[in-house]
Amino acid sequence: IDLAGEGGLVWGKNRTLAFSHRLYDTERGVQKYLASNGNSAEGTEATGLTAFNSDGFTLGSNNDLNNSGDDFASWTFRKAPKFFTCLTYTGTGPGSGANEQQVSHDLGAKPGIVIIKRTDNTGDWWVFTDVIDGSNDYGYLNQTAAFGNSANNVATDSVFNVGGSLNTSGATYVAYLFASNDGDGDFGPDGDADII
Repeated sequence: IDLAGEGGLVWGKNRTLAFSHRLYDTERGVQKYLASNGNSAEGTEATGLTAFNSDGFTLGSNNDLNNSGDDFASWTFRKAPKFFTCLTYTGTGPGSGANEQQVSHDLGAKPGIVIIKRTDNTGDWWVFTDVIDGSNDYGYLNQTAAFGNSANNVATDSVFNVGGSLNTSGATYVAYLFASNDGDGDFGPDGDADII
């Protein structure tokens, strides 16, 4: 998977020990990680993921991702239209009420799922989707609460809206967008299949 040339996300987890999930993406750069099971700000670890390569990624000696004798899982999502994209943005609003900002993306399709995390400070992992019941719903990766209806953060094939705590002035955020499975993919032998 060409992460150096195309960009993307690596999500890793030690399955033997009770360590946190570790997410690294090319938008924030190597050594910058987030833990999806908590609300902590972005961390830096020199011995975590140390390089995005043209054929994958390189790991350092950090036990969260590379400990002798432990079992690990990792998922890699390369940036590709109608599949996945990731981006960063900076909040412009006061962080209360709607105060929405429109953020452009290059997914080339309407996202089925948008995951947003504040990186410079603590904040929940927000998940937005309309695939549950057709309406725009939200939930959290780091909480156990059920999904609920959202009037904000509607996504199109070129933008999504953020408001409230996802648009705090000066705060930094990362967003992961996964395409919806709507029959207009560009994949497979005939170039017309969905892969997500």
